[in-house]
Amino acid sequence: MSVYRNSDSAEVVLIVVHSVLVIVNIAGNVLVCVIIVKNREMRTSLNYLVLNLAVADITTAVFLSPKYIFSHFITHPEGAAGTALCIALTGGITGWVGAATGVFCLVAIAVERYYAVVYPFENMEALSKRKLKV
Repeated sequence: MSVYRNSDSAEVVLIVVHSVLVIVNIAGNVLVCVIIVKNREMRTSLNYLVLNLAVADITTAVFLSPKYIFSHFITHPEGAAGTALCIALTGGITGWVGAATGVFCLVAIAVERYYAVVYPFENMEALSKRKLKV
């Protein structure tokens, strides 16, 4: 039984769109990661949050989208193996951890930007690497 209640052509379009979005997501976020890691001057505390957000975004795309892309072609095995596979990978625990991490990173970036706007001359590096680790 189909996940989508649409025609076959609509399902194909949705699968293609999901696939393109996953490919663009992975390619763009890998470029962000490479740029931040390779360039020494890009290694600031704010960019580490952006790097963490990119990794969380990749995790979300890799573990949540295949559920919709491959749902017509692959079925889970039965029994304990199927349950473990569903819980760990395709059921979403790993993907939702990535999504939650992305939300926390966005909140941290928003708080850091808030302090940068409200107190622009207080401390140029208010979010130190030590605070970032905490």
